[in-house]
Amino acid sequence: MDVYVPLGLVERREPKQPKPGQNRETLGQDWEQKVETITPIAEDEFFNRVLQQGQSPKSQGRRIAVIGEPGSGKTTRLQAIADWILANNLGIPIWIPLAEFTEPTLVDYLQEKWLKLAGVEEAIPSLQDHKDHLWLLMDGLDEMVARIERPHVSQLLTGWVQSARVVITCRVNVWEADQNAFSGFDVYRNLPFEVEQMELFIRRFFAQSG
Repeated sequence: MDVYVPLGLVERREPKQPKPGQNRETLGQDWEQKVETITPIAEDEFFNRVLQQGQSPKSQGRRIAVIGEPGSGKTTRLQAIADWILANNLGIPIWIPLAEFTEPTLVDYLQEKWLKLAGVEEAIPSLQDHKDHLWLLMDGLDEMVARIERPHVSQLLTGWVQSARVVITCRVNVWEADQNAFSGFDVYRNLPFEVEQMELFIRRFFAQSG
């Protein structure tokens, strides 16, 4: 039995600049409320409206960031997106663990590492032919920027992979430290468990454990 419990998300938008004499620290919670759209989005709605129908303000669903605190379910959410893509025949999901990323660009990664691991080294022309149907699922931007300077990060999406769809996960503090690194992304934050969701997760966990 699957223990996965879908969590809601909330959209984050670029805030207006503080008035003279104000700053983010003094505004506190008021600032955060202006940054985020308060109405939560259920996971099914996020999948269907944002990812499938492309209803997002900046990228029309093609450049999505899922951010959250440590342990908030970012990787699990990305895995659920991969399963959803395959179940609905929406394209080709490619999992990219950024903690292990050492190549200069994503094109280099696909050619030099991913295709070799998959045992299909000669498939790069096929990937290029289907580039509009690729989903690059990039997990753990925060684990990458700890090793690689941000100017390098901004160069990842060059070459023919620019046509692919991208979903990237990152910790909130790292993303907020340099929002311009991926300025064309629509940003959604994972919401924490509600009480009912926590109870459901616990029941499923112990049911699976026997």
